[in-house]
Amino acid sequence: MPEFAHSEDRPDLSPDLDLEDESNAGRIRVPRWIWLACMVLTIPSIVSYWAQWAHQLRGLPDPPRPNGNISAWSASPFSQLPVAHEQCYLSNNRWNSSGSPANLNQETFVVEEAGKESFGWRWSAPWRLFAKIVSYPEVVCGAKPWDIPMGRIDGFPFHPVKDGPRLTAEYHSELKALGTYNLAFSLWAVSRLPATPESVKTEVMIWTAQSGQRPSGKPLGVVTINGVRWEVWVNEHQTDVSGSNSSEWTYVAYIAQTPVTDGPLPISAFLDDALDRKLLSPEMYMTDVELGNEVSEGSGMAQIRGFQLHFDPSAAPQP
Repeated sequence: MPEFAHSEDRPDLSPDLDLEDESNAGRIRVPRWIWLACMVLTIPSIVSYWAQWAHQLRGLPDPPRPNGNISAWSASPFSQLPVAHEQCYLSNNRWNSSGSPANLNQETFVVEEAGKESFGWRWSAPWRLFAKIVSYPEVVCGAKPWDIPMGRIDGFPFHPVKDGPRLTAEYHSELKALGTYNLAFSLWAVSRLPATPESVKTEVMIWTAQSGQRPSGKPLGVVTINGVRWEVWVNEHQTDVSGSNSSEWTYVAYIAQTPVTDGPLPISAFLDDALDRKLLSPEMYMTDVELGNEVSEGSGMAQIRGFQLHFDPSAAPQP
């Protein structure tokens, strides 16, 4: 019967393991290229994050003061000051109060210059990581669906038809600002009277100047009006971003490719283009004209001189 070999006589079949091998036995080795890829992908995000914080912490200069002698002013939200022979009013419009920072400062003013009236507004809106529109200080002529009517101007409301009276805006704008904003006309088209938020069908905006602002919706094309190229943007399902109501309407914006600081501005020509694009219909009612700055961040001042609206029946195109 064979004898069992003693332990000291048995061959050692186990591999030699040093301490380093034993400590790394349970680890998964990650290829170096994966570490490099992670670094390449992560560093830009870190840089962007701190750049956004640096943007937010920048100093904000005081807005410029208007020229002339101030005869009336208001810093109260949604206050109304009559202008243009009391046919229009200044609105200290802070419509997006839910997205408005607590330290947003904004005021409207009326100024006397050499015996003539001008008006405007100033603002100071803090820099933010993700800026969005917080206010629209403006002048309103007509019945704005969102406001209690104050002034009335001859010719409103009217149907947007090509063979009707032609609407033109005269103005000279002095805009001194920095940040994210625009200067834009706004008109509301409603399905019935009186004009209410529930009756709104289309909003037509005409951006005469802008800095860093992006319109709602998507680009639809380009049109040339009064010798200026305008990009056309449309959102067929625009809603109230402030959340104050559930209304939905079609938004169309005309964005000037070069600033248009002075009139005359043929507003009816933009309405004609919207009619051709089936964004307006002749049965709708245009109830007002507004001009203001959509403010997202930064500081600035807009002073408007010589503001007038004209309806000219003789200027209507012939069929």
